[in-house]
Amino acid sequence: PPRSTLFPYTTLFRSDAAVRGYALSAGEWHPDINTIAVPLLTAEGELMALTCGGPAFAFPADRLRKSIAPRLLETANTIAREIGGTVPVATPARRAAVRAMA
Repeated sequence: PPRSTLFPYTTLFRSDAAVRGYALSAGEWHPDINTIAVPLLTAEGELMALTCGGPAFAFPADRLRKSIAPRLLETANTIAREIGGTVPVATPARRAAVRAMA
């Protein structure tokens, strides 16, 4: 999508990641593509993401949640340790703050 349409997606990504620790897109961009992303902050505070996805038949949303998300979180934490960054953790306080903004 054009860059101007990305703002709602980046806002959604940040809120989903704050609530769950990851953001899941099950057909939002393309009906046959599912993806999952885990946020990673560099030591300088730059937001990056590790993602995994592909055709919906190979990456159903349930598989992304139950199998891929834990692996991405583990990988993000490993990278964060190596670069001096952090992986934002979904906490009850963050969940409440995100819900209050909705």
